[in-house]
Amino acid sequence: MKIYFTVYLIPVVVVALLVFWLALRRDRPRLLFLLLLSVGVLALLHPIFAAVAVGLVLVTHQLVELQRKQRLRGSRVVLVAIILALITLGIGKYGRDGAMAIWGQDDWSSPTCSCRSASAISCSACCSTSSTACAV
Repeated sequence: MKIYFTVYLIPVVVVALLVFWLALRRDRPRLLFLLLLSVGVLALLHPIFAAVAVGLVLVTHQLVELQRKQRLRGSRVVLVAIILALITLGIGKYGRDGAMAIWGQDDWSSPTCSCRSASAISCSACCSTSSTACAV
């Protein structure tokens, strides 16, 4: 999967900055706005990114609540949040290759095509209905 910068993000960022600085005055609406905008942009790139981001936000929120109730120290909360983010990045970057190394490359991810294409449209154009591999 390749992700390219799109020029359509520039006006979104400009409008978001104007809304953030001029329209929103209190911290809570600003935080909610940033959270929704960030998850929305990630969802445009790929829906799984938004799901992962929401999961990380929820876990981090729970950690901050534990720190606020003085069940965890601030340094411990930061350490756990950073470790969780690094593990998530590692799984995202190396997870598919690790699964292929452990279980081998067969058609477990796609029953009709074993190409490494990012989209099903190009995969169906590349492979036939039999389990032939394509060089994409």
